[in-house]
Amino acid sequence: MDEVLIFRLPNGLYAIDVAHVKEVISYTKINSVPNMKKSVVGIIDLRGEIITVFSLSRFYDLIDQDKSEKNIVILHSSVDSERFGMLVNQVYVVREIKEKEFEKLPDFLSSCTYGKVIIKTAKGIVIWIDIVSITEEVFK
Repeated sequence: MDEVLIFRLPNGLYAIDVAHVKEVISYTKINSVPNMKKSVVGIIDLRGEIITVFSLSRFYDLIDQDKSEKNIVILHSSVDSERFGMLVNQVYVVREIKEKEFEKLPDFLSSCTYGKVIIKTAKGIVIWIDIVSITEEVFK
């Protein structure tokens, strides 16, 4: 069994492995930084630590017209001690996923979504994404 954090983006539900999550915080003012990649929103001061925040919606080229309050998921870096913030529309739940609940993603979808598997839940289909590959792409 694996534990995942399930969250919403403008086009549906996604999940990441909780092993990469440090914490989830409410939206706080993000200071923009010039000349950054389109998916990087800016930086925040989290208890004295500067955290770079990226938008998963921007990474996927999704149009986000949802004006409601967002969440920032603080992630551990897979390479060093640096942490990143990932802006999402809403965090739903951390839950254990049983192997019988997931299904392999079709090859054409996994290459364009950085998806690992599809999770079938009562709320609908959730795409479990490879957050390590995404952060490496955003911050390379």
